[in-house]
Amino acid sequence: MSKIEELEARIKQAATDYYNGNESISDGEYDILVSELKALDPQNALAGGGLAAADDTGRKKYKHVLITGTQEKCKDMIEFEAWFKNHDAVEYMVNAKVDGAGVELLYRNGKLDMAISRGDGFTGEDITLSAMKWNNGVLEIPGFEGSIRGEFLLRESVFRAKYSSKMRNARNASAGLAKRLDGEGSEDMSFIAYDVLQASNFKTEREKMEWLKSVGFDVPDWKMVNSVGEVGEFREYIYKNRQEKIDYGCDGVVVKQNVIDYEDLKNRTPKTQCAVKFALDTAITRIVDIEWNCSGAYLSPVAIVEPVELNETTVSRASLANLNKILELGVEIGKMAKISKHGEIIPAVDEIVG
Repeated sequence: MSKIEELEARIKQAATDYYNGNESISDGEYDILVSELKALDPQNALAGGGLAAADDTGRKKYKHVLITGTQEKCKDMIEFEAWFKNHDAVEYMVNAKVDGAGVELLYRNGKLDMAISRGDGFTGEDITLSAMKWNNGVLEIPGFEGSIRGEFLLRESVFRAKYSSKMRNARNASAGLAKRLDGEGSEDMSFIAYDVLQASNFKTEREKMEWLKSVGFDVPDWKMVNSVGEVGEFREYIYKNRQEKIDYGCDGVVVKQNVIDYEDLKNRTPKTQCAVKFALDTAITRIVDIEWNCSGAYLSPVAIVEPVELNETTVSRASLANLNKILELGVEIGKMAKISKHGEIIPAVDEIVG
């Protein structure tokens, strides 16, 4: 078994254990495995970690009609302002970036024909049985032929009422339910739509969102904007109100040029839209040891830290990137470090604070 195959097997097993409520390794250890795989094979479907690692249950796979690409990401409003200055659209739509499990719904003769999980963005699994049971699903749209994309998830209120004693957060609980081949528990899940593709395409993002709402879908909170300031205000509103008033998980906002460029959407990373993430939560903890992991010809240092809660997970390991980073930060065993999750996946040491 090659190193890549070994990492794939360990990630799949760890993800399966986690989503079934039987956590076999810590979140930090899981993130390190994903980081190692990404370094060896960046295009690997499991290199994203998260839900993708548990998205292989043996169900039949199908190709997506609405391909899920990768959005350009801005970590803060400073990066977004630079992005905005390089674009000259008159109007933009900004919406909450829903943090669930991606899915494409295919409609034939006005009825829901198949639901395909996100998978690697090009191919996913048939999860139609689950989709048919969602509590807010739209099973019929008279006269519609096409595809609708969105996220299915547990509402935060449902998670707190029924699943919080078993799982750490609503997103992982959603993934665990989605893996069930019998569809049990799917009635607790909701679907939020944000994209649509049909023969007579829409001209603007606004038209898309208004149409989705008109045929019965729940859609993310959204707003039409013209400036960086308006995007910042909306982002702050979503951040402050997620879970309680909004009642669905979200990890940022998505900004799209209102007039749709369908040629651009064929790109792996479209140029006319981007995601502006929320600020990373950070934690302060003590470094108790340093380990070196060997990935092929590379040695990667990992800080072993006193366990600390970060983004609803317990972290005990954090990446140190390389030797230069250790020297630059002044890392030493026994010192206090500020850590955060880079890309909301990999715990890493940001600075030494004492």
